[in-house]
Amino acid sequence: MKKFMLFALMAITAVMGMRAEEGDLSVAPEFAFGSKCSQPGVGLQIMIEPAGNWRIAPELILYFKNKNRTSYDFNLNVHYLFHTNEHFALYPLAGISYVNIKTEYIDVDGKKDSHKYDRFGGNVGGGIQYKFKDYLYFFGEERFQFMKSNCQAVTILGARIAF
Repeated sequence: MKKFMLFALMAITAVMGMRAEEGDLSVAPEFAFGSKCSQPGVGLQIMIEPAGNWRIAPELILYFKNKNRTSYDFNLNVHYLFHTNEHFALYPLAGISYVNIKTEYIDVDGKKDSHKYDRFGGNVGGGIQYKFKDYLYFFGEERFQFMKSNCQAVTILGARIAF
């Protein structure tokens, strides 16, 4: 786990170093909903546009406790933007995902216990963004997270602030 997080941090730092022009970097706070246990959550994406219509989007989502389950996931997705007009863009996305899940339960002796596990997997989906101002965009994404015994759909709504 520590090695993965260190690798992810190094990858994000390297990609951010490629940033060349104003507007290539943006931060996107978001609301998320995971279908597996009907878990709402909040997240943050850092969107980096290194070249043309390509965008790299590392993301962390923290899900609220629901049905005795808490979780978070870290995603590293790639988007390719198709600009339909001056204000709208559509994009497919694909990437990798790391999910950490903790479930609390009462054991047979009546004691409170918990079980934690991690999963690696992938993301496939798409999104739409609307340019409200030169520095402010609203977006929505729908993706399917697939991994061993924990597949789910994730819906995301957010606001992207460009620098």
